[in-house]
Amino acid sequence: MASDHDPGESDQEAPGLPETHRDVRHNWWAWIVIVLAVGWIVVGVRILPSGAESIASQDDSATLAILRLQSQMAIGMSGLQPGQTKELTDQLRPIALAGDETTAALAIVHRFIGGEGDGLRDARNLIQKRSSINGSDDKFLTATEQALTNGVTDLERTDWLDRLGWFGNLFPNPDGSIPDDSKIRARGLLTAIGGSFLVIGAFGAGIIGLILLVLFFVMRSERKMGTAFDPKFRPARVFLESFALYLGLMAASDVLGILLTSRFPEGSLVPFIVSTALFVAAFVLGLTWPVFRGFRWKRVRHALGIHRGKGIAREIGAGFLGYLAVIPVAGIGVAITYLLIMYGEMAPVLEAAGGNEGDPSAEIQTASTPSHPIVGWMSEGGILIKISLLLLAAVIAPLFEEIMFRGALQRAFRSRWRFFVSALAGGFIFAVIHPQGWVAVPALTMMGVGFAMLREWRDSLIAPMTAHAINNGCLILLLIAAFS
Repeated sequence: MASDHDPGESDQEAPGLPETHRDVRHNWWAWIVIVLAVGWIVVGVRILPSGAESIASQDDSATLAILRLQSQMAIGMSGLQPGQTKELTDQLRPIALAGDETTAALAIVHRFIGGEGDGLRDARNLIQKRSSINGSDDKFLTATEQALTNGVTDLERTDWLDRLGWFGNLFPNPDGSIPDDSKIRARGLLTAIGGSFLVIGAFGAGIIGLILLVLFFVMRSERKMGTAFDPKFRPARVFLESFALYLGLMAASDVLGILLTSRFPEGSLVPFIVSTALFVAAFVLGLTWPVFRGFRWKRVRHALGIHRGKGIAREIGAGFLGYLAVIPVAGIGVAITYLLIMYGEMAPVLEAAGGNEGDPSAEIQTASTPSHPIVGWMSEGGILIKISLLLLAAVIAPLFEEIMFRGALQRAFRSRWRFFVSALAGGFIFAVIHPQGWVAVPALTMMGVGFAMLREWRDSLIAPMTAHAINNGCLILLLIAAFS
């Protein structure tokens, strides 16, 4: 295959020397592939009936898992601050009313916290509200109300556990008692206390990160600290092709996985194996594409940031410190996401004020809490599933995503645009292909911007990979603790 290099280029491959390589000239097709792949991952996959069903199932599972965490906190708060418990459970109503199972789950929590009096009354009101919405499963909701009123046997409880998971433990026995009542409340108390410490710790880490960020910009303005990334280093534009091929095959793996799932019996490993193989192939092709285009691997590796930087240990340390600085940057996006969620919660109130108070569907939250399918898998899976997901989120995802996004895509964008535009564009693509939904896009975009800052600072990908691994690893470990 013909090379895109200048025939008279130097054999010296050190990245610090003046650039003498030419880059690819025309890669308009890469933009088309990226746009189509992003569009398919975000919207197109829902066109396939089996794809829409799969996404809906994953969303329901993740929402139920998120509702479990919030319910555990509500149960814990009922022992600490009973006055705030109703306020907390009322905040969950718009989310719960979006589905039959989530409505049943919150109704069970009402009955558990409030008992046979206020709790059962609130549970019935919630179920009646959901029953009045078109498309609700009245038979299932009626069965839920009867179980809350009359209690369940051990055999019936097993069926409820299969349908609703952890929430099945909260049903009363026929005599009104609840098995493991004190244990469930103690667990809820630990969740509430742990959640409070987590918020305080995150806030403290964010303050430290903000201080580090300010110090960095001050020292940079005084020329006491610089950035290692060289936007003039070549090759660069060829990596847009790499990223396009990577993302295109990722989209193809989604399509193939969905099609195979509909054609093989439930529990078959064939769809998973084929999708995983295509996912790995997408990464390998994206990584090696510049070599096929005629560029030397050593130079490609440096352009991507796959090098030791100032030493592996030092770069890992920079990743730890850098993650603290990423927190306040991501906090900007989190604040926007929070406002979107608040708008979703206020929308029913505004609808009612506009004269739709008679429409029960107006109470359904329009901007749901961002959730990832992995939350549902963590809630339902055993220890092997949890360990596998930890490796996927804290090892494989940081490795693959940082090489492709902060390595290939940022290198291509920085050859055309300044840092902020490049980081924001790359962060946006990074955000929209994640399955948390549009409401999480601001938070994930700014997280991507934070990782891009680390790439700009260090050039080596070790620091952003470390920060990415810390972020994902901590979240997964927290989920393991919460769902154990």
